Formats: sequence, structure tokens, C-alpha cells
Amino acid sequence: MSLAHLIDATIGRLHPRSIPLMARPSYRREVVAWSLLPIMLGAVEGGVVGTIATRAFVGVASESAIDLAVGIMMGAGASANLSSLGWAALARGRSKLKPLTLLQIATALCAAMPVVLPINLAGLVLLTAGVVLARVFWCGVITLRTSIWGANWPREVRAGITGRIMVVSSIMSALTGLSIGALLDQNPEAFRWLFPLVALIGLGGTVVYARVRIRRGAHLMEQEQRAAGGARLSLRDLTRPLAKNRLFRRYMICLFVLGSGNMMVDAPLVLALAVRFETDYLVSIAVVSSIPVITMPLVIGVWSKLLNRTHVLPFRAIHGWSFVASNAILLLGVSVASLPIVIVAAVMRGIGFAGGVLAWNLGHHDFAPSAESGTYMGTHVTLTGIRGLVAPLAGVFLWQWLGWWAFMVPLALSLAGALGFTRLARAWQSQQRCLEKRA
Repeated sequence: MSLAHLIDATIGRLHPRSIPLMARPSYRREVVAWSLLPIMLGAVEGGVVGTIATRAFVGVASESAIDLAVGIMMGAGASANLSSLGWAALARGRSKLKPLTLLQIATALCAAMPVVLPINLAGLVLLTAGVVLARVFWCGVITLRTSIWGANWPREVRAGITGRIMVVSSIMSALTGLSIGALLDQNPEAFRWLFPLVALIGLGGTVVYARVRIRRGAHLMEQEQRAAGGARLSLRDLTRPLAKNRLFRRYMICLFVLGSGNMMVDAPLVLALAVRFETDYLVSIAVVSSIPVITMPLVIGVWSKLLNRTHVLPFRAIHGWSFVASNAILLLGVSVASLPIVIVAAVMRGIGFAGGVLAWNLGHHDFAPSAESGTYMGTHVTLTGIRGLVAPLAGVFLWQWLGWWAFMVPLALSLAGALGFTRLARAWQSQQRCLEKRA
């Protein structure tokens, strides 16, 4: 089955007329670009670099230093979002495409860094710093990308298009992780040439993405300039959407709790696979990264159809329970040291990620005026960054303190978040019924 057929099977066939005429060439370029860029990004995923850290630096760095590095690298993708407000402010009222491509190039340079990495404590520090920096640059890509998607794709097809792009991205990222794991099992020094290679492939994606065009881009810049009046970075940019939009504020609280539970799992899982299960590179990367990611295309179509039909709150009220199930199964698998149960948890986690990647990229549009979508996204990902900075390190400390019992805390947090979304969705639906009666 071709990649195009897989996308149609999982997301559903997308009628060309549903995409505005001007945006159709950009859509094709987006699909090509996001089949190349995830190869580069897959190499600096926490599950890949964290696994390398737990094996390549044993004996040359202390166990506590390796644990700390794993915690930082596993949380880098989220904690880097603390820079999102800055990226959004710098690009507000300006063209999004040029800075976005420059950030992609900067990410590629960071991804190539392991070619000169020494295998000692300094090398572990450099690897950690390179991963964090790569994720900071990539945060800028994600922040600016949401404005382009919001301008190019109508609301009724936005989730479907995003889902199709995410299918391509997830497949390429998963294959990258599995390939790196298999090659490192054959030759632990293979990362010397693997990382520069994936960086070059990512640069190819950047060349394609640079030709994407933004629908009514001048109008979008004018709207942003009128809405915010400049690009100064201030605390008000972060707090304004939370202060003036009560529903969005409550949505962010529930997401913070649920997301903290999810982020707290990853670092202890990498350490458990190394210490409790003694897995090789391929199995560890597969469980932490590739299996969840490759599961996403199989179910993302179901999630995108649901999100297309409803507001993000009822969507999250259903979706949140997938992470509760995943964390419960993972707790069981680690407690009895059963790798097959842990693999089932990884599949369930992929089901949750499939819906989560859609809602994470698009959910703020259900609360934000179009001219303020970048600001709302900046607030959203900055809060993601705060929990990404704290939760993975908390997970590492809990693992060092409690062992496998540490996995109970993420389960409790995900349960609280899912219950919060359920309650919030019911309140929103009740409010909607009242408005319909008044109308």
C-alpha cells in the first residue's frame, strides 16, 4: 500500500475542492516537506537521544548525571515551548515563512552536532545542550506554523488536513527511530554519521517548505498589527488570553494536569527499560518512541473526524481517557516487569498521541479570534513548556526515590485531568443548549 493510500484509508479521501484554490500547491508542498523534516526531528526525539545517553555514557559519567540528562532531554520538546511566546511576539505582524525556514535550518545544524561529540561527561553535557537548543528552534517552527495553517485551511477541513500531514510525519519519525536503533545495535558509533545524514534530509524538507505560500498573508499581518500593535515581548502577552477568556483558562488548567501526567512518564520509562528490563537500543527506542508514533496513523482518522464535528472540549472529554488507560497499563507492566504489557501500553499511548497532536495544534482556534491565534498558541505552548520543564525531572526523582511505584503519580494526574475535561465539557454543552433556546 502506498503512503497516499494509507493516508486515504486512515483520514479519509480529501476532496480537492475543500482546499482553497490558492492553497492547493502549498498543501502538496506541506505534505512533501513534512515527510522529510520529521526524519531530522526523529533523531533528536527524547526516546532516541535518551536511549543513547543511558548506554553510550555508562562508565564515563555518573548514574545521577545520566538520569538528569535523560530527564532534561525527554522534557526538551515540551520545555523548549517556554520560548514560544518570544517567537510569536517576534513574528507578530510580519511574514511567517522566512523566519520559519531559518529556524528549520538552525534545527538541522543542532541535529548534526553529534558528529563531533566526545564520549565523556563533557560529551553528555554537549549532547543534552544540543538537543535542548534544537527543540527551542523547533518550537519556533511549531509556533509560526499554526498561523500558516490557520490562514490556509478552513475550519471544517483543518483537522483533516492536519491529520494527513501528521500521518506522514509520524510514519517517517517512527521509521527514523527504528532505523537508528537497529544501526546502533550493530555499531554503537554509527551516530557519528547518522545524525549529519538526517540533518541533510531535513534541509531538503526546508527547501520544499520555503515555497509554501500563505493565503491572504498580507491581510493576516495587517490584522495582527492592529490587534497587538507591535511585537514587544511582555508578560501581558502570556496572561491576556487567560485573563479575558474564562473558558480557555479552564481548558488550560485541565490540559496542564493531564499533560503533566503524560510528560512525567517518559524519562522513568527510558530508565526502567535500561535498568529493569535491560533492553537493547532497538527495543528501547521502539517502546518509548516508535511504537506510539507508528500507531498514530492507524487511528488519527477517527480522532480527526471527531474533532471536525465538535468543539475541542467534548473532544478532550473523550480523548483524555486514552491516556488514563495507557498509564494504568504501563504501571501494571513495569510493576510485574512484563515487556509485552509495556508494549501494549505503548500502543495505547500512540492512540492518545494521535488525538492529542490534533487537539494540541488546533484546539486553541476554538477559543481564539483569528487575529489572536498566534497569541493564544503562544500562551498554550508556554504553559506546555512549564510542565515540560518540571514534569520529566519530577519523574526522574520519583523513579530514583520510589522505583516502579513512581508510575502511580502520572496515572493519578491523567485521571484528574480526564475527569476535569469531562466536567468542563458538560458545562460547555449545557451552556450551548441554553444559548440555542434563547435563539
